[in-house]
Amino acid sequence: MNRHYTIGGGSFAYCTELKEVYCYAKKVPSTNSNSFDHSGIYDATLYVPEGSVEKYKSKSPWKNFNEIKEMSSSGTKISQVKDNNVSIQSDGGMINISGIDDGTIIVVYSNSGQIVGTTKAKGNQASLATKLKKGEIAIIKIGKKSKKIIML
Repeated sequence: MNRHYTIGGGSFAYCTELKEVYCYAKKVPSTNSNSFDHSGIYDATLYVPEGSVEKYKSKSPWKNFNEIKEMSSSGTKISQVKDNNVSIQSDGGMINISGIDDGTIIVVYSNSGQIVGTTKAKGNQASLATKLKKGEIAIIKIGKKSKKIIML
């Protein structure tokens, strides 16, 4: 199946501390003109599938990343984000978070701002199912911090 993904308007806008973006799409996703407005894109590293670096380097806004690197084909298909000791993974609508304090409230929003899941951390982890589909943006609020990921 040949799918094409689109990064919606404002999806990464104002993510000023953007450091790394992992894009698993071999075909460069289209973007709205404001998808990365006022973000840290110029200082961030973009990771893309093997053999697709030149495609990403030839299209805006992707070519504006500070660095574009290939991911290994042996890499996982699970979206994973690490921030200090916090790890966020998505796979098939599930979001798993570890490295957080017991009792931390987790709220997951869709790109349109709708709440799609809430839970409270037990131990140092939390898991929750969402109705978000592959390619959709999840905004995950962990206590007072927020992270955006693309669901895989």
